[in-house]
This record gives sequence, C-alpha cells and structure tokens, in this order.
Amino acid sequence: EAYVRTGRRDDAEAVLGDLERWAARAGSAREHGQVAWCRGMLAPVGEHDAHFAEARLLLEPYPTLRWRSDLHHLRRLLDEGRHAAAATVADRLVADARSVGLLGAVDQVHRLQRDHGIPVPDPVPSTSVLSVDDLRVALALAEGADVEEVAALLQLTPRAVEVVRDRVMALLGVGAPEQLVGFLPPARSAPTPVAAVVRVLGPTVVHRGAQQLVPPLGRPAVVLALVATERAVPVERVLEILWPEVDPARSRSRLRNVLARLRAAIGPVVERAGDRLVLAAGVEVDARRFDRLAEQALRAPAEQALACTEEALAAWQGEPLPAWPYEDWALRARHRLVRRCVAVHARRAEILAAHGAVGAALDELELAVGLQPDAHDLWERAVRLAEADERVGRAKALRRRAADHDVELR
Repeated sequence: EAYVRTGRRDDAEAVLGDLERWAARAGSAREHGQVAWCRGMLAPVGEHDAHFAEARLLLEPYPTLRWRSDLHHLRRLLDEGRHAAAATVADRLVADARSVGLLGAVDQVHRLQRDHGIPVPDPVPSTSVLSVDDLRVALALAEGADVEEVAALLQLTPRAVEVVRDRVMALLGVGAPEQLVGFLPPARSAPTPVAAVVRVLGPTVVHRGAQQLVPPLGRPAVVLALVATERAVPVERVLEILWPEVDPARSRSRLRNVLARLRAAIGPVVERAGDRLVLAAGVEVDARRFDRLAEQALRAPAEQALACTEEALAAWQGEPLPAWPYEDWALRARHRLVRRCVAVHARRAEILAAHGAVGAALDELELAVGLQPDAHDLWERAVRLAEADERVGRAKALRRRAADHDVELR
C-alpha cells in the first residue's frame, strides 16, 4: 500500500509476488483475499473492479480487512472520476463500518469523498461510542487537569491517559483537550474519584490511594476475589463455596465474622446488599477494566488498533487469581480472561504483520501461545508467518515448542 501511494510500482509488484507465494503456501481465504486486494491496487485503470470484488468475497469473515480493501477500491474509483460507482462503494463502506463498530471509519470515508469534491454531510461527533473510562479521562482533561493528575485521580498510568486522550480527540475531531468541553455531557458523566481498586490480575490486593492493602489469607481473601470477579454474588453461593458441608445457620454466623475481618483489614470494599454480596460504590476491579479495554481493542479499526491493544495489554498485570488454581469459580474466570488476553495479542499480531513488522508480530503470537498452549491455530499462524518471512530458525523453534505441548502442526 505504501509503495502504491508513493508511486514505487516496481517495489509494490515485488511485494505482491512475495504475497502470492505466501498465499500459495498458506492456502486460506484470508491470504488469497489480501492478494486480490493488492492486485486491485496495481491493476490498470478500469480493470481493478474484478480484483476488489474477489477480495471482498474472500475477506467476508474478516470485516476489518474487507473494509480496508473496499476503501482502496473507493480511492481508485474517485481517482478515476467514476463517481456513481464510488457512491455505491462509499455507502457500503459506511454501512459496514456502522454494523461492526469501526470507530472513526465513517469520517474516513467522508473525508476521502470531500477531498475529491463530493459533498457529504458534516460529521456529527458523538460520545455514544466512548466507554466510561474514556469519558472520565476526557472530562478530567477538559476541566484543566494535566495527564499526571488524571492518572492519579483515576488510578491509571500516564501512558494510558495519553492513549485515551489521543483516541477521544481523534474521534471527536478536536485539536486540544480543552475543546472537548462542548462535546461531553458533564452532568451525566462527571468523573468520580475511585475509592479503591481490587487487583485480581496477579496477587489479590486492594489499592487505596498510595496504600496497598492485603486481605487476610483464607476465606476473607476468597470472598474478596469472588465478589470482585463476579460483581454480585448470592450469599447462598458464598456459603456453599466457603463451607459446603456446614449447616446454613452456622455458616451465616461464620460469614459475618469473615466480613468483619475483611473490613478491618481493607476497609469498606465488600458490602451486603439484601441476599447478595457486592462491591461498595467507587470500588473498581482491574480485571473489569482490562475487559473493557480488550473489547475496545478487538473492535477498533486498523488505524487505532495498535494503540488500543497496547493500552489493553498494559492493563494485564499477571495471571488471574493465581492463589486459587483449582477452585471452579476461579477456573472459569481465569479461562475467560486468559482467552480475552490471547485474542488481544492475536489482534495486535495481525496489525503488526500487516504493517510489515513480522518480528514484533511473532513476539505477540508467542506471548499468546504462552498463555494458551493448546491454541493450535495460533501456533499454525506463527509458523506460517515465520516461514513466509524466511525466518527458518524461528519457525523450527516454534515447531519444537508446539511439539512440546503436544500440538501437531502441518
């Protein structure tokens, strides 16, 4: 793409040849779809429609790649002055962007049309696609706080604040944080200081300001981790987990003692709400924040994906709930969170590979299979990528590691 846009056609054709050989070895629709897309970029005037149509068909399971291929088709149509055909492709791009939640993609289509003198509606910035974390950061910055102050207020890293700031400003089309005021509804979304953060990624502790508080070992720690992981837990279920063979009347009395010990050690973090145990107002959980950031990263368009995946992975501070390796409630939560992290690594690898950063993409895939050694498709992807880039030694090492985990590769 970079070679085509800078007029280096010979280099672009050389890369296309490499891609064709890679697709021939890999044999999947994804690789063949990318080859058709590149052929469309290089085809003579008026001869690219068939290539882009083939790419769209093959990339149907990969909406982000399909959307990018269609965007290049739109660019070629506009460059050739075929405005009627371009309008059809533009409408499809807008519909696809909205259906899969590609943030900022509609504006990208409209900017391309405006650059070619085609009138389109002015964009209407909206905060409806912003997460709670995004709004908290944006509002604090809009009110004049600096990055360090916002990081301390919301218990984020300064880098995470900068990533959110840049994403929100790009989405709303403003050039400075103070210009966000007109777009953000302060009455509905005013940032509230976080009273405490429960960490369940890595050892379970509570951060309250600069303090790190450790829950008492045993049942108090189980209660804290269980409520932090599941948000609201019926008391009956807590009793079954803590004292499965004890009479309910006796176990309820014991639970009151456990909650009292927990409160004495870490403060008012877990509360009773009717027949459930819940987290107190203002208490955040690191795993929930990771979940929100991972969801954003997996839905982000290609141009935002690297920053979004970086922010999500920065929130991953270690294995979930390591103190309870065999308990059913912890196993379920750990399995879900690990798979989420693996998906973010895989998404980041996809974007890096698409930008030619093969070494970094392989690093991400190795981190992913380290978390989920039975992920056969990721082992296959890593080996194919290494071999396609002629990294023979690394490909052999990946095959050996896969065999160590009883994963058979082609």
